[in-house]
Amino acid sequence: MDRYLEVVRFWFFGSLVAIALVGFVSLTGPEPAEAGGQPHYWGDVQCDGDIDPVDALMILRWDAGLSVTQSSPCPTFGNNVIAEWPWPLYLTVEAFADVNCSGSINSTDALAIQRADAGLPYAEWCPPANPIGLLIGIAY
Repeated sequence: MDRYLEVVRFWFFGSLVAIALVGFVSLTGPEPAEAGGQPHYWGDVQCDGDIDPVDALMILRWDAGLSVTQSSPCPTFGNNVIAEWPWPLYLTVEAFADVNCSGSINSTDALAIQRADAGLPYAEWCPPANPIGLLIGIAY
């Protein structure tokens, strides 16, 4: 019984130390641009520095199979990018222009941009809540 209590005591205090270390790393993590990604506003699929209905139109054009013109440098629609979400720093792989992180690029992404532009709530599945307009780092 004493050996069992000692193992439990070690596991408990070891877990607290691990949690404290993880918390420290999360709190002191670099901002997205410092972590190696290029600064980018999530939802700015034209890469012009603005999130507006033109971005929504570009998504609709791409979804319909029409050509889109983007400012340079800008990832190609549908290509995977590594999104460096801000504090606490964590990385996800997302398809560029899938602004609601649903796994596909379609009219719901365009609608999310339009609703965000109008200040209305929108459906999203991205790690942080309401990511459209959030300054993140992207690597592609």
